[in-house]
Amino acid sequence: MAYPTYNSATDIPTDTNTEGRWKGFMIIDAGETSKNVKVRMFNGEDVQFTGVTALTVYPFSFNKIYSADTDVTNGKLVGLN
Repeated sequence: MAYPTYNSATDIPTDTNTEGRWKGFMIIDAGETSKNVKVRMFNGEDVQFTGVTALTVYPFSFNKIYSADTDVTNGKLVGLN
């Protein structure tokens, strides 16, 4: 099984809708547990991840993070490329 390779990490603001191109995301603060993250996938589908665990890589390609329905503290979410 091939695992994705990430070359960079970018802070994603969660207090505003943010658009970009990411291969995955991770919450970088262990104190942020069981959070919700809402994204728009590359195919245009909106998906809400519930119970997201900090310090775990979620390898999903997406191009937007929504501020509504995302309850991760601003500055604690990174997009992986």
